[in-house]
Amino acid sequence: MRFKKWFTEHRRTWLVLLAALGLVSGIAYFGPTERISMWFTEDPWPPLMILAVLAIVFGIAWNATRRGMYFVLAFGMVAAGVLVLIAEEMIVTESEEVEARVSALGDAVVDGTPEPILSFFAKGTEGLQSTIANNLKIVDVRPGLRITDMEIQHEPGTNKAE
Repeated sequence: MRFKKWFTEHRRTWLVLLAALGLVSGIAYFGPTERISMWFTEDPWPPLMILAVLAIVFGIAWNATRRGMYFVLAFGMVAAGVLVLIAEEMIVTESEEVEARVSALGDAVVDGTPEPILSFFAKGTEGLQSTIANNLKIVDVRPGLRITDMEIQHEPGTNKAE
């Protein structure tokens, strides 16, 4: 009975906590490769900032009232931030996959061997592949190639990315 009274008195706090946990859990689904392949944000900073603000608010509330509940909530927000960082490392979005493949293609171009480079192109593009293989013989790309300012737009549910 005492818990029910305490819970109803702090309903707003519980709603904030549930909203924060909803942010942490994200909108993830398992793709065809049976791994999490979508995250509600491309980087962890927006949810981390929200959790940090909530941790500070709960920390200030704990400092003012010395009620253990606020301390637990502040600590919970910090722990949720750690979970967001772990989840961000585990989840690879389609855009991040495309970015990694473009970087791998750049590394293959620096190496200068045609086989790894041609493996990035689809079957049925033999004409393009032979042109690339011929041009690789006359081009020398020095180590230290940097690919910067990459913006990837992916259409969900398709294999198309720009």
